[in-house]
Amino acid sequence: MCRSGRAGPAEADEAVDVALEAWPAWRDTPWPERAAVLFRAAALLRARRRELAALEVREAGKPPPEADADVCEAVDFCEYYGREALGLASGAPALQVPGRRTRTVTGPAASVP
Repeated sequence: MCRSGRAGPAEADEAVDVALEAWPAWRDTPWPERAAVLFRAAALLRARRRELAALEVREAGKPPPEADADVCEAVDFCEYYGREALGLASGAPALQVPGRRTRTVTGPAASVP
């Protein structure tokens, strides 16, 4: 049996409103603090790895090895982006993609694209 949450238009609108209200504080959060959030998420995922993989097996029908790999990948993403945030905090340049100009903007001047 699979269980899932349900949300209608009102709940979706509320979620967007909450995210927009939280944006200024997150925007102004220093890179090292952002990284700490990601590292904590990785630690929580790692600590609950078996439980999370078991949920994928039970609720999504994933084979156990694939479910475990999904959780490990989530840990890897959190740690990777946490390290990237620390790199940006130390002044490392943003990756430049051919045909685009990428720059890092922090503080009150930064805005939602």
